[in-house]
Amino acid sequence: MEDDDEFENYIWLETIGKGNMQNVVHKVKNLNDNKTYALKKMIIDTSDKKQCEKYQNEISIFKSLEHPYIIKYYNSFIKNNYLCIIMEYAAGGDLQHLIKNHKEKQKQIPEKQIWVLFLQLCCAIKYIHYKKILHRDIKTQNVFLDSQGVVSLYFYFR
Repeated sequence: MEDDDEFENYIWLETIGKGNMQNVVHKVKNLNDNKTYALKKMIIDTSDKKQCEKYQNEISIFKSLEHPYIIKYYNSFIKNNYLCIIMEYAAGGDLQHLIKNHKEKQKQIPEKQIWVLFLQLCCAIKYIHYKKILHRDIKTQNVFLDSQGVVSLYFYFR
């Protein structure tokens, strides 16, 4: 994991997600490159060596994933007992919101779009299985979309 001085290079734009156990995802802007990212903050016990090794292993796996349909990892660091992970920001939201929005409008998602999303997701899963990685949490909240509607599967972190 990188040095925690990295934390000061980001400004918060908004909170975009809350998970279990005080995990929060923020939309942030990097002051160095002026790009938008997602920053996931997870509370950790830095004195627990076993837990730190587990997260280090998961970060190594996340770093190794390079596929057009998987969320990209950029950086990670620890600040104030939070593990912070900088990753690709998916401007299109998640698949759950796409489904919910269509349901509220009483509109169907076009069949062609469903097939495209399904095939992109299958390609992402095939890639991680080829690398002998099991995802453990594939669900609509972990399937993100970019601004063009292209799938970006989120690699699961505990």
